[in-house]
Amino acid sequence: MSNKEEEILLEEKKKLDELTIPFDKLDREISLGLERGKQEKTRSKHKRIMTFTAAAILFITIFLGAVRISPAFANYAANIPGMEKIIELVQEDKGQLAAVENKYYEKINIIEKKNGITLKVDGAIRDEEGLIVFYTVDAKGADLKDISLKFPDKKELASRSSYEGFPVEEGEKKFSSTLEYFFDEPFTEKDFYVEASFIKDNQKVEISIPFSLTKNIQKNKVLPVNKKIMVEGQEINIVDITISPLRVAVHVKQNPKNTKKILEYTDLRLIDKNGEAWTMIPNGITASGMDSDEQLIYLQSNYFQEPEELYLVLNKLQAIDKEDEMLKISWKQKKILKQPKGNLLTLKYMRNKEIELQLHVEKPFHYGLFSSGTASDGKELDISSMWTEGSGDLMGIEFNEPINTYKDPLSITISSFPSWIEGDIKLRVK
Repeated sequence: MSNKEEEILLEEKKKLDELTIPFDKLDREISLGLERGKQEKTRSKHKRIMTFTAAAILFITIFLGAVRISPAFANYAANIPGMEKIIELVQEDKGQLAAVENKYYEKINIIEKKNGITLKVDGAIRDEEGLIVFYTVDAKGADLKDISLKFPDKKELASRSSYEGFPVEEGEKKFSSTLEYFFDEPFTEKDFYVEASFIKDNQKVEISIPFSLTKNIQKNKVLPVNKKIMVEGQEINIVDITISPLRVAVHVKQNPKNTKKILEYTDLRLIDKNGEAWTMIPNGITASGMDSDEQLIYLQSNYFQEPEELYLVLNKLQAIDKEDEMLKISWKQKKILKQPKGNLLTLKYMRNKEIELQLHVEKPFHYGLFSSGTASDGKELDISSMWTEGSGDLMGIEFNEPINTYKDPLSITISSFPSWIEGDIKLRVK
């Protein structure tokens, strides 16, 4: 581990040591220690995968002991072969952990072997709008290249967003992970395939496992809210809150007349009267856009807790002036033409199909700054991947086509930025 990574871990550990209510911010601090191991993928031609850093994995290992598991459930899980792998995968998410603890997890345990490679579908958790499939790979002498969930006719799931977990260390041969899919409409299908593609001895090896789900689906709980809050002059309407076994969706709508664009609801959380908190999802899909001013923000689920009182709490939001929403770069002049106030970004280099930038900040910023973009003639930029390094100060955008094939300049949408507004919001929603 580098000195820089050690400094990041020590800084994050100091923050955790100072917390008076560990569960209020524990999950959030873990997620900020990750190389933003999360993404939202719509039905487009782009596929973006972000990997965890070794530092983040060590950080999680140090603090996982703080996750609370009841003695009764620990005893129950200890007697089920393979359940320890599932606990490891869900223990960062209080909602998923509660689903497993309340026996809402459905065991599948189907194994397929081919050319010395083993793929196992361990089990699943589903609700009306989402499905998480747990799987294990033992790829001796092979590399996993792709894994996805499909219907029996081999059509891909028409999901709004998905998260496909890959091994935390590149080249890792034996690991357990998840496939996560979420949908716009209630989802009732029961029959699926997990399809995986490997490369072994320079040959492609494909494994497919069919499975069916039989457990009854728990119904969503909807809390109507329709109340407005104000943070530094920016008005936000909390429309409603939908609570499902897998996650909580907070429906927010910004006033179109706001002067700032809210990028991230940094510490949005639900708390009960005792201070128990359900924070942002630590590793997965954290938000989805309905339009430019309307979003669903996803929190860890309290579906199985049933608190008598529930409050929505918010103190800090990422926000930039609306006139600063786009980063403009000229590939002809090889320079940044426009960026948010403060000039925190510099262009390090621009190659055939790649742009690398540096973010000048004093503290680590573990967010992906950009989403999509267009050329000056309106053509969508065909972005293949985005990446960050170190403490988030180095980042890159890779394209499927040479940059000079686009009409100059390029406009790239800013989805996160180290600029905040603050407030003290505590809104009772139940």
